[in-house]
Amino acid sequence: MGEVNRNLYRIGHISDAILQIEKFTLNFTEDKFCKDYLVQSGVLYQFSIIGEAIQHIDRDTLEMVDYPWHMVRGFRNFIAHEYHKLEMEAVWGIVTNDLPILKLKIEELKKHC
Repeated sequence: MGEVNRNLYRIGHISDAILQIEKFTLNFTEDKFCKDYLVQSGVLYQFSIIGEAIQHIDRDTLEMVDYPWHMVRGFRNFIAHEYHKLEMEAVWGIVTNDLPILKLKIEELKKHC
């Protein structure tokens, strides 16, 4: 698989994961999210996919779009290794504030592949 195809393949995974998070949290409030362990688990799994996929996109490609990609990778690592320190209110903030921006940046990234 060529570099461009590999990048698009991983970008597709990220887009799919974002859509899943949006579906899981549709019509949710922070309070409802913080009480729903099943949805939390699904959301965290999708964020793990996003962070892992980012690691497999060519660095030069990522640098074409201004975004703190290291934060996405870092969040994946935090979920995997520091899961016991996760605060669901903070995760909800990422879902509501950061995910829409990431979605736009992923669409922008697709244009460079």
